[in-house]
Amino acid sequence: MARKKGGGRAWLSDAQEIQNSDTALRSQSATLYRTRVVDDFLSEDDLESRAIVGSKGFGKTFILKLKRSALQANGDLCIPREQPLDRHPGTGRRLKYEVAKLLTQPTTWSSLWETAIMIAVFKAKREDDAERYQTILEDTASEIGVPQMTSVILDDELVRPFSIVNRMIGLERGAMEDVIGSTALVSDRFGSARKRRAAVLVDSIDEYIDQLRDSHTDDDPVLPLFADIWNNAQIGAWRALRQLQGINPTTRVFVSIRKEAFHHARRHDTLFPNLRAFHVELSYEESHIARIIENNIKSEPTTGLASPRSTDLLEKFVGPSALLITNKATGATETVSEYWIRHCTGRPRDAVVIGKHISNIGPAERNEGSVRAAINIAGASLVNDLFTEGASQVPGFDGAAIANKIQSNVITREELLRIQEKIAVQTMGECYAAFSHLYALGLIGVVRGDPAHGRPIQQFETIGKLVVSDTANLPIADQYLVHPALADFIAEKNATFHKHLDRYNIIGNGRRWEQKEDFVFCAIGDVVESTAITRHPGRAETWPRFLRAMAQTAGRDLRFYEVEKGDHVTFVDPSPQLVVEACRTLAGELLDSPYNAEIRFGGHCGFWITGSGNGVHASEVPDIAERVQQHSRAGTLCVTEDFLHAIAENSKLKATFKPNDSPYERDIGKAHEQLNFRLFRTDIVQRRV
Repeated sequence: MARKKGGGRAWLSDAQEIQNSDTALRSQSATLYRTRVVDDFLSEDDLESRAIVGSKGFGKTFILKLKRSALQANGDLCIPREQPLDRHPGTGRRLKYEVAKLLTQPTTWSSLWETAIMIAVFKAKREDDAERYQTILEDTASEIGVPQMTSVILDDELVRPFSIVNRMIGLERGAMEDVIGSTALVSDRFGSARKRRAAVLVDSIDEYIDQLRDSHTDDDPVLPLFADIWNNAQIGAWRALRQLQGINPTTRVFVSIRKEAFHHARRHDTLFPNLRAFHVELSYEESHIARIIENNIKSEPTTGLASPRSTDLLEKFVGPSALLITNKATGATETVSEYWIRHCTGRPRDAVVIGKHISNIGPAERNEGSVRAAINIAGASLVNDLFTEGASQVPGFDGAAIANKIQSNVITREELLRIQEKIAVQTMGECYAAFSHLYALGLIGVVRGDPAHGRPIQQFETIGKLVVSDTANLPIADQYLVHPALADFIAEKNATFHKHLDRYNIIGNGRRWEQKEDFVFCAIGDVVESTAITRHPGRAETWPRFLRAMAQTAGRDLRFYEVEKGDHVTFVDPSPQLVVEACRTLAGELLDSPYNAEIRFGGHCGFWITGSGNGVHASEVPDIAERVQQHSRAGTLCVTEDFLHAIAENSKLKATFKPNDSPYERDIGKAHEQLNFRLFRTDIVQRRV
């Protein structure tokens, strides 16, 4: 396969696919967007110990692997030695209740991590001075005086912090308390181990605790303790790196922790103000997600591109027929990039997973339908993953059961409350705030005022900003929005869901919210050969007054009408029937008048605020209608496909339109130049025989 020289693999959604530093370095151009925070973290050679904080899917593991590459190149002794990062051992164990109680405290975990990291560093530094550090290990084992711990310290197979911690939590409570009490003794020796800079990199503590929890049955009394264990195992590692930084700054510790644990520390840990100085927080904007998509496309092999010769990146990947996606509910079109990003929940992983689904389509088979389907399937799978993550934070949370009760992508507050009541009945009265959890997961949004532009906009929270387990996340609103990916999930289970989608808005974070009453049909007419009328000596003076009078008669029932430029007529109304009737009335009056004039109309629909006196042209609707009018013939109304789609299916009016001979070219941006759109026409006058 032809690739760019030095390029990495495209669409890597899990950093565990990257097994070594060289692969990480090659893949970073595709997988990673280096925000300023990320760049500072990776570039600063003398950076102190840090916890890298982010929600699942934000790239913590990959960034840690790149940090390891940088440290290793700088000559640091990196731990673990045999793999890029220290991860959980891959096997769970059942916890005794008394030990589990001890593990609900961050101080317990801080001591365990400190001890495990220090022992791992001593063992690794035997490469530099075997006799000295072996003596330190033996003296440490002797002073702790716990037989089980002695075997851990002197076992040459247990060289990683995770494997040491895993053995320590298997101790009896009394033995564990002895180990915790001996942390200071180990610290004294650790402070003098400064001969060579070392770096310890620990990842996936959250997955380790998930694995421990899965080793217990539902009726195990230990199970309810795992929420605190999950958070404090991570917070304890954060505390430990801060403590060890003070004891021995030549050994730096880098760990990944989930944003949920960060929130827990902010609320419950008295050391949080001190810990904040030792963290890096990951966040991404929509433009960053777009860059990640572009970078992955650049790493696609040539054989994986639909249009390899195109100069446009998206067209290279999906091909020309998939550059635009038509929204089935509104009939509006958007670029494939917009559709792709709308179905992400703000996580880099989402964009990459969707890209992988598209990549799996054969290049020759990529078109609007197949690409749309791939994005929808990927969106549904991402939501399923989020529900699993939500269940780990909220006992009893069943996202799928809640989602299956949602019947539209826009729901009123009354509908939301009815769904909550049904949940309360089904859970024996235990009505947790189901939609509050969905809101924190970024799957339910609201409409908010936009102070900058004075128009309402759609807003979905970024995953990780709120605590999922909170029951008061959901703001009071008149209506709530269903994230496109959640809509994908619901549509897989509910074959009628698509029938109830909002017909006026494309749902997506940051998009303007259009009020139903602002959706209008617009027809703009141009009198054919009006110059001949205005040059006629007897008609030039009376023509403008006559045209205004006829337009007023034809448009009297419309929301808005206007005559301008002497021969241009605009009709606007929420009813397509009234707009078409106005066009027919005016066309008939003009043809039957002494002027024997003909008029042609172009039509489009969309959101356009109009007043009784003047149209507010903060919309593309009139501009498109005027351009479409140029494709029309005298005595006809030519409209866009959007116009036709928005007419009710059971309307007789719809059947009067036929495909137009001439397509309409619409500029969708400098990258995509001009694309053809279908037009439709209907006769608006009965021609004389």
